[in-house]
Amino acid sequence: MYKPKMRLTPEETAILNGEKGEVLQKAMESVVRYGDIYGAECLADINAPTHLVTSFGIPLLRPVFSLMDKLINAGIKIQPFTVDPRPIDYENVKLNLSIPMK
Repeated sequence: MYKPKMRLTPEETAILNGEKGEVLQKAMESVVRYGDIYGAECLADINAPTHLVTSFGIPLLRPVFSLMDKLINAGIKIQPFTVDPRPIDYENVKLNLSIPMK
C-alpha cells in the first residue's frame, strides 16, 4: 500500500486503504501520488464544476476511456461534470498519429 507524504483525513485514508472499493482506491492513490510529487500538504476541497478533455479521442487515450468505464461501472460520480466527447465523425474530424479509431 502507498504511504502518502501529505496529510489525509480519516475518510481519505479509508479510501486509500481500499475501504470503499478497488476502483476508488486506485483513483485516490493516483491523486495522492500526483499531489506528493508536487509537495502538496493535503488534498484540496474542490467545490466547483469539473471538466475533462480527452484530446479528440486519439488512440493513445484508449486507456483513459477504459479507466472512465471502470469509474462509471463502479458508480463513482462527480457533479457537476462535463467532458469533451470522443468524436465519431471520422470523415470530418481528423485524428492524430494517423491511427484509425475504428
